[in-house]
Amino acid sequence: MKRILSVMLAIGILMSCMTCAVVSFAAGTSTAARYPDALKTAKAAYSDSVFSKVEESGIIPGLVSTNVLGETSSQMTPQGFCYTDRYMLISAYEHDRAYNSVVYVLSKADGRYLTTLVAPEKNHFGGICFDGERIFIAKSTSQKVACFPQSQIDAAVLSGEDSVPLTYESLDCGMTASFITYFKGLVYVGYYNESGAGTLKAFRYDAAADTLVAGQSLSIAQFANGGCFVDGGDKGDFLAIGESYGSINNSYLHLYALEGSTPRECTKIKMPPMLEEMDVDENGRFSFIFESAATTFNTGLIQCRYPMDRICSLSVEDLLETVIHRDDSLEWMQYADKSAKVLRCLNNAQSVVIGNTLGGCQPVCIGENCFENVGDLKTITIPRTVKTIENSAFAACSALQSVRYGGSVYEWNAVSVGADNDTLKTAQMRFDDALIMKLSATSFVYDGKVKTPKVTVKTASGKVSTVQKDYDVNYAKGRKNIGTYAVKIVFKGAYKGSKTLVFSIVPKGVALKWLSGAKRSAAVQWYAPKTKASGYQLSYSLYKNFSTAKTVTIRSGKVFAKKLTGLKSGRVYYVRVRTYTTLGGKNYFSAWSGSRKVKVK
Repeated sequence: MKRILSVMLAIGILMSCMTCAVVSFAAGTSTAARYPDALKTAKAAYSDSVFSKVEESGIIPGLVSTNVLGETSSQMTPQGFCYTDRYMLISAYEHDRAYNSVVYVLSKADGRYLTTLVAPEKNHFGGICFDGERIFIAKSTSQKVACFPQSQIDAAVLSGEDSVPLTYESLDCGMTASFITYFKGLVYVGYYNESGAGTLKAFRYDAAADTLVAGQSLSIAQFANGGCFVDGGDKGDFLAIGESYGSINNSYLHLYALEGSTPRECTKIKMPPMLEEMDVDENGRFSFIFESAATTFNTGLIQCRYPMDRICSLSVEDLLETVIHRDDSLEWMQYADKSAKVLRCLNNAQSVVIGNTLGGCQPVCIGENCFENVGDLKTITIPRTVKTIENSAFAACSALQSVRYGGSVYEWNAVSVGADNDTLKTAQMRFDDALIMKLSATSFVYDGKVKTPKVTVKTASGKVSTVQKDYDVNYAKGRKNIGTYAVKIVFKGAYKGSKTLVFSIVPKGVALKWLSGAKRSAAVQWYAPKTKASGYQLSYSLYKNFSTAKTVTIRSGKVFAKKLTGLKSGRVYYVRVRTYTTLGGKNYFSAWSGSRKVKVK
């Protein structure tokens, strides 16, 4: 009897399981992984991308079968994803348009499937977002946005039903609504554009009028399929846009820094094909989905390379590490054009050098509060590539004394310096490119007249500074007798400091008068100078260019002849002469005379 009861019990359990299985297949929404190894395979294939750090936050339901109010669809294609305060929502449309679009509801806490909301129409559901009270869904085929309260989801979950009708208001947005997201009080509708740049347009939801009020538009990646805003904390706000090119080509996640009214692209991250929408929760979990595991993309000849049936997640920290970098002293953000913004000083150093490149990128901006309260900072070196210094970048840097700028004063004057940077403005400035200073001549021949060489101050780019506006010139007194004279350039305005250049007045030269060759010697005679000289030098060589020449000094200004001895018989020698005057222990030489040749006997 016990054996019979055991057999009957086993049969009952089996029948019960079979019944459950039949119901789940015929009318229930599938919740098991369709491609169990897909995520692991894709992470290995994209090991050079931050995608390799992805973790699973849940399984996309309904890919095999979706309960559409008692009927079964196997063609649902996931599109949108968002977090609410208690749910994860995934919007999907029926690829063959045989059934209405749906919203899958999952537990935010553990990713469990809860229920399916069925739309009252077959309109192509795109992206989905949550503003804290309401759900908004992009209706791609009608230039409208669906809107309904989260309380409708709560009621559906509490009903325990697998499939529940959804009701909503349809709001005009005046544009094709491919995806949708919410950020800081505004609903943003995105447009996938096949003929040009994509568009992301801001709307304010007017609850009283139950309408969307259009605001500014942003230009984004062309084939944008999804996006969301990312709060980077002290790094600023970012915009993430997913761009997809079909079932075979890689997708790309574009990350933009929000600076002013125009997003500035920082990087694009390689992803598996068919990336769709994304969102960030309050714990810094950045999650996104793909449509690649839908039946329509994995049937017959159409086979997606990496069909992703999971909700994929990264930490915001991991995401931002693709564009935020640091060394021992600085943290910076890279841009897609290989420029960089300096974000933060990492220590209380006395001296900081911002290099000409940071991780291969040229720094163009010093960000807001970057060096604020770095109390020990005394000197800072700023490269000439920096064009913007934001508000309070050097606020409360009370010890700052010296700023070295890698460019010219003209470039520095063009730098946009924000408010509350007084310590930067009062520090002593040094310009690496400001000391290209020349005199029109550095040597003059004595003629009894005052010499005043012209001063030219130029930058490496060829711009000429203006005397009296940028600097004053002070000439030494005299400047007409033999000697050395100073020209002091005193900077003013944006310049600080001074530079002294010098020029010399040298004696007038003399000419050779007579040469005569003798046995292994030669007699040389020259004309007496018109002004008093301290002495003369003779230079002689076997070569016309005076290579390997020897020099003889005559230390008397009253001697005008000299015999050269020890010469080689039968050789021709070249001879020249110059005069010198000694002042203050320094010799001032005239130019060499023209050379003459003599043959030795």
